This record gives sequence, structure tokens and C-alpha cells, in this order.
Amino acid sequence: MKWILGLCLCASVSARTPAMEPSPEAVAKLEANGFVILDQPLRQGFSSYIDSTRPVFITSDSLLMVWGRVFEESMSREELAIMGSLRRGLPAMWRNLPAAPLEETPAAREGLRHARLTLACAQRLLTGHLPEGLSQEEADEVMAEVTRVESYQGRRGPAWLESDKLTPEYVAYPLFDPGSYGNGNPAMQRYYRCRKWLQEMQIDSHEEALASMVEHLALAVGRTDPALTLAFTWPPGDTEHPGFFDNFDGRDARLIRSQDWNLESVRSHLKIRDPRLGRFMEVQVPFGSDAARALLKTGEAGQAPMIVAAALGNPLATAALDERLLKHAKREGRHLPGAFFRALQELNVAPDPRSPTFMKSEAWQRKQLNTTLGSWAEYRYALQLSSREDAIFAGEGREQPGFVEPVPKFFQKLGAAAEARATYYSAIPALKLASVDAAAFRLEALPQALRSLKDEAAYIPGLNAIQPQQELLSRLFPAIFDHKDFLGFEGSTQKLFDDLASQLEELLKRYWADDPLAVATLQKEVLATPDELGTSLWKLAMLSIRLEAMAERQLAGSPWTEEEEIFIQSYGYELARIMFYQGNSYLHPEDNAPRIARYASTEDGIGVDVLHAATARPRLLLVRYPAPDGKEVLCRGAVYAYRDVPRPAVLPLKTWQAESEKSPWPAWSAPIVGAHIAAESDQARARLYKSR
Repeated sequence: MKWILGLCLCASVSARTPAMEPSPEAVAKLEANGFVILDQPLRQGFSSYIDSTRPVFITSDSLLMVWGRVFEESMSREELAIMGSLRRGLPAMWRNLPAAPLEETPAAREGLRHARLTLACAQRLLTGHLPEGLSQEEADEVMAEVTRVESYQGRRGPAWLESDKLTPEYVAYPLFDPGSYGNGNPAMQRYYRCRKWLQEMQIDSHEEALASMVEHLALAVGRTDPALTLAFTWPPGDTEHPGFFDNFDGRDARLIRSQDWNLESVRSHLKIRDPRLGRFMEVQVPFGSDAARALLKTGEAGQAPMIVAAALGNPLATAALDERLLKHAKREGRHLPGAFFRALQELNVAPDPRSPTFMKSEAWQRKQLNTTLGSWAEYRYALQLSSREDAIFAGEGREQPGFVEPVPKFFQKLGAAAEARATYYSAIPALKLASVDAAAFRLEALPQALRSLKDEAAYIPGLNAIQPQQELLSRLFPAIFDHKDFLGFEGSTQKLFDDLASQLEELLKRYWADDPLAVATLQKEVLATPDELGTSLWKLAMLSIRLEAMAERQLAGSPWTEEEEIFIQSYGYELARIMFYQGNSYLHPEDNAPRIARYASTEDGIGVDVLHAATARPRLLLVRYPAPDGKEVLCRGAVYAYRDVPRPAVLPLKTWQAESEKSPWPAWSAPIVGAHIAAESDQARARLYKSR
């Protein structure tokens, strides 16, 4: 078939970026496979779809990138809700602990002491302050443990949680290092250490003193106001590691709180289930972790990504594993955690018979392997923020605006996952309240941006950083923000910038210190502004449903309606809005797409075998897609750039974002990835892309 390429592809939305085009190697792969991933970084996946002069190909990757961003934000809100629950609930539980042992026995006396030490340690880790009423001996014992946690040095839990009947489980204190979590925010990093400590500490309920500790804590929870959103859930269910302070919204609590609780009623409840071991907070086990952990002992944990892909049905990954490793994949596949992974499964099943030929090839299986693992890497992270292209393809007739990756079941199931997440979010008041902490967290970056407005060269970037929070700022500081000279670049405005930055810093400092006036001020103004997360979740659900219908129409050979053509042409803008790029902020999106998450490591977390699943910046995908008239149309889209990253230590996010483009592609991606080169002269390009 004769086809002519005249390609000049943009690497980003910046007009200062040199024009790039496919290398001869990439052109050959495009001709052989019907598609090629062009090794050309994009700031964000939606950048490929904005202001494109050529038809677009709406990939599953592009929607998964949006899902990853929105899911990450929703998980962040969930963590903030738990943080708020602990900030309110731990002091209340401390006040509600029995003043004297429940029984006059040595075990009960020790049980009360253990309960006091545990609550005091958790409260000190979370707030930075010891509760009132500790004896000097208790304070010394708590601070010894706090020092070990905050210095990340230790190999077993504190003495007050040890059991004579069980060998204490190894605890890797280096893993209490928050790393990139919270981007340096002290309150978030304290929360990380507190939550991780509560997750790692075990309780042997067959040890008399520790069983008594559980009884004292249960009584304290029972006396605590339900409005504080702490729930007594011992255990929360038939999980491997039941937790004590889980189910922060209280919906699944099995024990009705009562001021009239007594030892008999507490013990009656505890006998419903009697686990030998429990934890203070349930430990989440992300998909793929069990396989990685099992293979650490044999030095094969690096096979975990392929096991994950095989569990999700990717034929290429399945063929790459021996029978022993396939058993791990089958075990993982029997317990898929939710609708999201069932949607990923749909990307790896045999394509619809009506799909184009290139989608039935091994090369396309490699593309779907890259998509599956890229999305898995973002999922793991979430559980932890202009040149012109010309491409002309031979063919007459009315030009197609673009195509949709024909995987309707994938779109349907991802839409169901987004809808479920949106419903869950809207139903839980604690998650709504967490939006206040989320806003405070975002506002912390603004003082620096405000002060940069004094510099003319940094004025526009500074405004771009402030724009998404403009409405909230104007409500918090109307006297300054609405000043007639505020947005003008005049010498007199410099003091306004500094004053606003200083007042914002002071407000946030008082907010994180739980100053009642600061908390009330921020809550009032944040809760009065539109809820961007809830809106994005519902928009993603509706977008997925629409793409499902369009994929079905495309497979049936039906032409696009005028409305559908407009939708395809505006697809990139819609993705940007769902990813919280309001107004025209998509023109200068944050260069923060790379994500990285550890999935296996040596025992102490700092050895030579720390394995990460990661994504670099998204890449351009070129596809020769057959139009209804049978002629092929060259389209562009966006895909993940998955990476396997072994390191001698846990790699912080900021370090990875700076180094991600130096990391090589996995070997299995070689047949579908092509290089890009600087644009040459028209004569050189004509020689390179001659008619075939």
C-alpha cells in the first residue's frame, strides 16, 4: 500500500520545544505493526489530544491516566479523613480510658498501662505533643519508642507490646520514613508515621496483659462520641490482619457505643471472633504484593509485574512465565480487588472480531502489556500530583476526526468503577470534611508562588499556580486579594504579594495546630466552594459510558454524528478538566506525570533489592486505523511509558520525576517503541518518507 508521511510532531505544548519526527526505525515499525509508540515525552497524556491538526485515536491509556489522577486524589481525601479521625479521636479516647484497671489483677494493671502507652505514643507521633497526665516513667517509655520511629531505626516493636507466647515479628523501622509522602508537609509526615506505626504493631490477644489492653481500649472507644468517626472494629472482618481503629466512617462498626458499657459487655463482643494476632489498623495489601513477597526469598520478585499482567489475562505475560510462576498469577487472578482491575482485564482479552487487524497481533498485546503495567504503577502510587504536527496519510474523502480504541467492555467497567467511587465519596461525610485538609495542603505551595509575582519573569507561572485557588483565596483574604492593584505589575503591589503570602502562612500554621478560629475559617470557606473531586468522579463515569457507546458504534461501522465529532475534537480539553486543569491552565500543565511505587524490597527496605513499578512521561502513539471506507488514517494518541526500576533504596517521587527519562524501556517493549529525531529539511524529510 502506498502511503506518505509528512510528520513534524510536538514533544510538548511549549512553542520553544524543537520540532521532532519519527526515526526511520519508528516508521518501519509503524508500517509493520500498524502502530508505533513514539519515544517522545509529553507533559500530560491529554496534551496529545489538544490542538491536534490530525485525527486522534482515543486510547484506553488516556482514560486510565485520568482515572489514576482522580483515584489518587480520592485516596488522598480518604487518608485525610482518617487523619482527621485520629486527630479528633485519639485525644478523646485518651480522656475516656478508665482511670483504674478494670480488675484488681496484675494482668489488668498491665493492660491499662499498655493501653495508655499505646494511645500516648500514637498521639505523640500524630500531633507532636504528649497527652496530659502521663507519669515521667510513661513519658520516657513513649519517647524512647517515638525516637526510634522518627529516626527510622529499629527491628522489633516496643517492649509493652511483646508477647511471651509468640516470637515478636520483625518490624522494619526504616519503612516509617515518609519519603515523598506529603511533599514535606510536617502534619502529613507525622500522620504517615503514626498510621504506619499503628499498622505494623501487632497484638497477641492470647497474652493476658495484651488481651486486657484490648478490653481497656474497647471501653474507651465505647465511651467516645460517634461524631468523632472512630469505630471499634475488632476484628473488622475476615481479613488476614484485622485492625483496631479502621472503618473511620463508622458504617461497619459491630459494637454499639454506650456510656453503660462494662467489662462483661466488652468481653462478650470480643468473643465473637478471637484472632491470635491483630493490628491497630488494617494493613492494605495492594494487588501484586503477595506474589512479590513470596518471590523475594528466591530472588525473583522482579517477575511480579509480569505476574500481575498474566493475572489480568495478558497473553504475552502469560507466555513469558513458567508453570511455577503462573501459579502465582492464578492466585492473584482469583482475587481481583474491584471493578478497576476487571476493567483492565478487558484490555487483555481477545479483541472483538470486528476490530482492525493490527489489534489482533502480538505487537498490540505488547502495547496492552505496557498499558496494564503503567496503570498498575499509578494504582500503587495512589495508595502512597507549542509545536504543530502535520501528518498526511494517503486517501481521499472527508477526513475523520478520529477513532476510539474499540474496547467497549473496558469503558463500561471503568465507568462502573468511577461511579462506585463517586457514590462512595458522596455518601461519607468524613470524606467531604477531608476536602478542608486537602485544600490546606494545596494552599501551602502558594506563598512561594505569590512572592514570585514580584519577579516579572516568573509572573505568568506564578499566576498559573495561583489560578486554581483564586476563588478560595479571595474568600479567605478579600481585603488583599480584591485590591484594585493586586493583579497589576507595579512596585506598589509587591507589598500586597508579601502580605498575602505571610497571612496565608500564618493561617495554615494555626490550622495545622488545631487553632479553633483558623479551623472554622478554613472549613467555612472551603466547604462553600464547589467540590472538584466529586464533580470529576461523576464526569469520568459519564465520559466512560459515552466512550462505551461510541466504541460499539464504531465496531458496527456506523459513522460519527456531528455531536460525536465535536466530542472527539474536544476530548483532550475534557480530560484536562477532569484532571483539575480549569480554565486554560491545560496550556501549561504541571510536569509531574511520572509516578513510582515500591512493590518489593529486602527485609529492612534499604537493601540492594528495592523494586519499583513506575511510569515516565506519557508517550505519543501513532496508529494507522482503518476508516469505514476501508482507507487507513494516520492518528495520534497517548500511552503510558512503563518502567521497571530496581534501586538500592526507596526512590523518592521528586528524584524519579527528575530522572525518569533516563530510565530505559523494558526489553519486551522494543518491537513497538520507535525513536524520534529532530526535524530536518524538506528535502531530507522527502528522502526519508518517500512513497512506498
